Amino acid sequence: IEDVLALIEKASVKHGLLTHISSRYMKEDINEIETKLKVHSPLSFQFVEDFDSYQF
Repeated sequence: IEDVLALIEKASVKHGLLTHISSRYMKEDINEIETKLKVHSPLSFQFVEDFDSYQF
């Protein structure tokens, strides 16, 4: 996740859509990732499913 945070910051991303969370992660792991993103990243983000569509 640290690599993702660094990439997000370097690219000046304003809104992130996170998908392809591996099934090997437990719900607690995903909650931890979400907490890290909220603490370390000023951008808006959300977890999404494949083939979802969004308008910005």
